[in-house]
Amino acid sequence: MSTPLDIATALASLMTTRAFSPTPTTLAAVLLPALDVAAESGLVISVVPVGITSETANATRAMDRDEIEIHVGIQKKLVGEVGAELTEVNTLLGLVGDVKKFLSRLSPLANVQWKSTEVSPLWLPEHLQKRVFTSVLRVNYVTYTAAGG
Repeated sequence: MSTPLDIATALASLMTTRAFSPTPTTLAAVLLPALDVAAESGLVISVVPVGITSETANATRAMDRDEIEIHVGIQKKLVGEVGAELTEVNTLLGLVGDVKKFLSRLSPLANVQWKSTEVSPLWLPEHLQKRVFTSVLRVNYVTYTAAGG
């Protein structure tokens, strides 16, 4: 059975093989995304295992079905002048779109199937007020394991 941490680690590893633009200075699976981005100057992508939901409605007698939620956080301190954030935010939204497209339909491990990707809100307003762009992609995967095992 693939654990949420296994999935997040595999996802981060696959993402490092992709040439994203702008290029992240840090891209890793983490347990706590408590990074102080305001002190950083680079682009940080954090892949965080968040939760497991077990479903019996779509399971079978022989198989258990779990949904695994992974968050992919994209963060960067805005370095442009106050009032000129629009260009920088627009570039980062392009990256969010590229990451979303990359993650869609990607199966990070053999027994893991992509289910959905959501980006809402596009950025966190409370972070933007502190001149830090933060966007969180919520990615859901489905795993099947032998019932009772």
